[in-house]
Amino acid sequence: MRIAHVNTEFSWGGGEAQTIYLARNLAAAGHDCRIFAYRSGKLYRSSKRAGLEVKAVPGGPFPNPALFLFLWKEIASGSYDICHFHTAHAVAMGAYATAGQGGCVRIATRRTSNSLGGNFLSWTGPWKILDHVIAVSETVRDRLLDGGVVDSRISVIHSAVDLARFSAPGRTIRFRREIGAGDADFLVGVISRLTARKGQDRLIEAAARLRNQHPNLRVVIIGEGEKGDDLARRIGSLGLEGVVSLLGFREDIPVVLAGLDCLVFPSALGEGSPGVIKEAMSAGVPVIGVDHPIVREIVTPGKSALLVSPEDVGSLAWGIDCLIRNPSLARSLALHGRDEAERYSVRRMVAATEAVYRKALLDRRMRKVV
Repeated sequence: MRIAHVNTEFSWGGGEAQTIYLARNLAAAGHDCRIFAYRSGKLYRSSKRAGLEVKAVPGGPFPNPALFLFLWKEIASGSYDICHFHTAHAVAMGAYATAGQGGCVRIATRRTSNSLGGNFLSWTGPWKILDHVIAVSETVRDRLLDGGVVDSRISVIHSAVDLARFSAPGRTIRFRREIGAGDADFLVGVISRLTARKGQDRLIEAAARLRNQHPNLRVVIIGEGEKGDDLARRIGSLGLEGVVSLLGFREDIPVVLAGLDCLVFPSALGEGSPGVIKEAMSAGVPVIGVDHPIVREIVTPGKSALLVSPEDVGSLAWGIDCLIRNPSLARSLALHGRDEAERYSVRRMVAATEAVYRKALLDRRMRKVV
């Protein structure tokens, strides 16, 4: 198959990692893949480093006639079998641009549980005319159904984790030494973009509640985003400069995870199928997550992760306190989490996606026959 992967995200996130995983493994299986991305975006550079064929797209993140015309020309002239959109922006701009292009099947992945129709990026029209939509969780599937996407054109495929990349044998000290954490410190981390919906502020508040009873507690916040300054001010106002550290964006997440005693996932608002939870499980790091349907799809509550009440700082503080006081519980969560992470291998995700491609192509041919 000849496959065009269109991803119009400038920053780096789970969707961009999934695009690389998919294109790289499909190419290794003999398919002809090309990634379309912004030249100034992180995906473009990462695709080049991965040895993938990548082509720059014009314009920016808003409605853009240049991008519309570019996709119309490229997909029409490229004789692609599949055009796979990996962002809502790509769907908004590309679904109509690629309509009627011969045998090209148009597929998109929906990675967020936000409802369709909130703005032009999630306007329902383009999603309804796609040949197929891949939802990364059952919760996302439900939102697509609510938005009018036909049930028979939706498949659920959870996002994958590169097990070999994250399955380091036990905890290492490289990251801990870098940030000055001692062997006796209990190091808690959160890894996500610094936005209001991600909930890093609740972890900061929990740290404030725990610092007196657990003076060995250290918290690291990994990521970049518009809430960085607000979080820094909150850390300062609570006098937590020696407890909580903002470390910005990092590419060496396996190294970071290998140094943590616990990963916290403090919010599931708008999430699709959180990759960082799977990465932590694969790395053998105990997980504390919010009790939310999306999180429950990934973990077994109480067995592979400790779940706490959303929006409740006291519940989050209780969860961290439990793991500090009960090392055997932390070890058990880590052990079972590593076993369950096998369900999210790249191999399984790629095979399931390839099956969707073949089914969608067959459905297209059958509609032509009829």
